[in-house]
Amino acid sequence: MTAVTSWHPMAQLKAQAAAEPGRPCIVWRDGPARIELSATSAWNYAVKAANLLAEEFDLAAGGRVQLALPPHWQTAGLVFGVWLAGGCVSDEVQDCDMTIGVAGEPADAVTSLDPWGGPCAGGVPAGAVDLGRELRGQPDVLLQPRPLDRGVAARVGGVDLRFEQLRDGAGAWAGTRIGLAADPAARSVGTAFIRAAAAAACGSTLVICGPGERDVVQEQEHIDLWV
Repeated sequence: MTAVTSWHPMAQLKAQAAAEPGRPCIVWRDGPARIELSATSAWNYAVKAANLLAEEFDLAAGGRVQLALPPHWQTAGLVFGVWLAGGCVSDEVQDCDMTIGVAGEPADAVTSLDPWGGPCAGGVPAGAVDLGRELRGQPDVLLQPRPLDRGVAARVGGVDLRFEQLRDGAGAWAGTRIGLAADPAARSVGTAFIRAAAAAACGSTLVICGPGERDVVQEQEHIDLWV
């Protein structure tokens, strides 16, 4: 059982998964492709990611993970996994314990960004872990529960973003559908993405798409606000 000593998005997501298991949490759009993670699916992905980080990479509580990834449903799931493992997300490699990146680029673990979360088609560099392959084999039960304390949620642009700073936004956006249109070629998380992911863990729905799809997504997904 995860110890909760203060407000934390992952404690909120766990409660959401129990109370409203089918609630849309993360939606990713790319043309005709649409992937939706319910609160239960997002929690399950976070548990698997946290297990991999703690067991395979020995990420310690308070450890820092660089996510060299574009806004994507897998990126949101990995943010949740880092938080559940007691870690901090970063957009830079400096002072990080490990890097998660896109297939074909140097990193400790890589993802294909396949819409269905599949493995990297062309293989991965020596020593790197293929998340699409390894996450599926992880247990659905958290192996190393860690206290979810108040602390640093992310370091973005050289500035620390603390969990208590995410609470107000999550409360203000509760129950809304949040749109985020971002460059799919980007290789870093931003403050808007972190804040929106935290809100999605707490009862909102985060809808991610490319800049050119904003109008279509607005109409089809009934977005309440864009960040």
